[in-house]
Amino acid sequence: ELAKKIADAVLDGRSEVELDGQTIPASAQSLDAVRQIAEVLGRPPQQAGDVDREPAGEEPDDEGAVATEPEVTIEGIANGPIALLVDDNLEEVTYEATPRVRGEVGSVRPTQLSAQLYPHQEAGLRWLQDAWATGLPGVLLADDMGLGKTLQVLAFLAWIREFRPGDSRPILIVAPTGLIRNWMAEADRHLGYGHGPVAHGSDAGASRGLGHPIAATGAGLQRLRLPEAARGRETDGGMPVLDVDRLRSASWVLTTYESLRDYQHSFGRVDWSVLVLDEVQKIKNPVALATDAVKAMNADFRVALTGTPVENHIADLWSIVDAIFPGRLGALREFVKGHQAPEELQQLREDLLEGQAPTLVLRRMKEDHLRGLPEIVRHVDEGRRQMPPAQVAAYDEIVEKIRAGAGKGFMMVGLQELRLVSVHPDVLSTDDPDDYIRASAKLSYVFEILDKIRNASEKALIFLDSLNVQGSVASLIQARYRLRRMPMILNGTVSGARRATMVETFQSEPDQFDVMILSPKAGGVGLTLTEANHVIHLMRWWNPAVEDQATDRAYRIGQRRPVHVYLPTAVHPEQAEYSFDLRLHELLERKRGLSRQLLAPD
Repeated sequence: ELAKKIADAVLDGRSEVELDGQTIPASAQSLDAVRQIAEVLGRPPQQAGDVDREPAGEEPDDEGAVATEPEVTIEGIANGPIALLVDDNLEEVTYEATPRVRGEVGSVRPTQLSAQLYPHQEAGLRWLQDAWATGLPGVLLADDMGLGKTLQVLAFLAWIREFRPGDSRPILIVAPTGLIRNWMAEADRHLGYGHGPVAHGSDAGASRGLGHPIAATGAGLQRLRLPEAARGRETDGGMPVLDVDRLRSASWVLTTYESLRDYQHSFGRVDWSVLVLDEVQKIKNPVALATDAVKAMNADFRVALTGTPVENHIADLWSIVDAIFPGRLGALREFVKGHQAPEELQQLREDLLEGQAPTLVLRRMKEDHLRGLPEIVRHVDEGRRQMPPAQVAAYDEIVEKIRAGAGKGFMMVGLQELRLVSVHPDVLSTDDPDDYIRASAKLSYVFEILDKIRNASEKALIFLDSLNVQGSVASLIQARYRLRRMPMILNGTVSGARRATMVETFQSEPDQFDVMILSPKAGGVGLTLTEANHVIHLMRWWNPAVEDQATDRAYRIGQRRPVHVYLPTAVHPEQAEYSFDLRLHELLERKRGLSRQLLAPD
């Protein structure tokens, strides 16, 4: 009954459902939780105070990296945000973009590009040029992680600048907070936009590349505010508060999905040459205010980037495509209903990936195009360890409370409680280090692995989002291996500058044992950590795409050794099939299967 209620609510664009007096978020994540682990867990979780958030930036993230997947919500309805009006195409198609030819493609390679492109990147650049020339409103570059999507797009933007020198319209790049600096660094590296430090909010021109960027986020965003503007977000008052003339006269502007959402009235008054949407799965929620803000932008051409276009549900893909090519997939309701059977999904895949050239979607996989990469070895079954008695007792206690519905709202936090107790029965225990490790099935396995890594003088990445466990594991590692410093911890409290320093330190000490502890969301994107060839997912994320992104911090261009991926799994001795870790593994594998089935290239 609950599964049906949630599914109907998602299709209807409702944010929540009621059952037995409890309000439950209506989302693909909730639906997965109910269907896959309802026998034990009852209902999906809400945030626990110990879990990490998104990377520290100069503003909060709108989805907030809590331990659960971001919920589908109709953002701000209760507070009445004043947003730009859009045709959402949810129930029926009210707006459909029409392709219009822009011109012939000239020279393929921009002269200012200093990087040598791989063959697949040359093909990607040509695809972008052809899509632009033939008049497509937008495209989705869905290459596997590590194939250089950023470089391909920068090459295309440089080509646009050279091919259409009379077009003075600015370029807008929207990306997660943690990737803004990465875009500027990559542009400087491959195109060059000038010398010296980046001045946030500066729109000074430069003779090379794309010109000097405006970072319209955080402090840079505040410098763009008009002196006489009212305080607060534009969605509070419904009027622009930023200097729109400076945005219009800029060469290229970078902002986050949250800033675009909150200041959409200013961004919406600019005629953008190209709108780039990095990690576009951030707008996979078709009824979110951030999604509508993206749709409301006035852009001649849109380029969406993601290695994970389907994270939870086929509606993710619809939301992304409708933002770059409105109406292309029809209305959401009919699209979801019409793409359930395998043959329907196969037809959709052929339409998107193999249709008339240039195709709407381009997707290539690492194993097909980076043949120099070493192998990746996934250790799954060998990581399954039986819970010690104390861990079993703590686990059983939480399960009984969930079944009994003990305490107001306990069923909503029960899943997170089980997730944490599967790591350790008493995270804040002050036991002897060896006793602390022995009390946990997962930690016992992790330190068996680390002993071998230490003996081989190699490096490891450990991903988990509990701040308390991060600190405990770091202390245990330093004590056990007598390290001169504690392992670095990269989570949402770490600034962008500090992140860069940590990465440089980790990468600059080859052939020396070290461990970095990272939150899956904060450390899962925008980092190259190829000195590590061991990846341990101590606390697995609800979304396989996030987990795969985390693994790819080590498994990417520049990796010289085979990469080993470990999945520590705590198994209940009497109820193995109901063990949280095993049920989560089943859920993640099913989600991976959906993504591969839908968009796997031939």
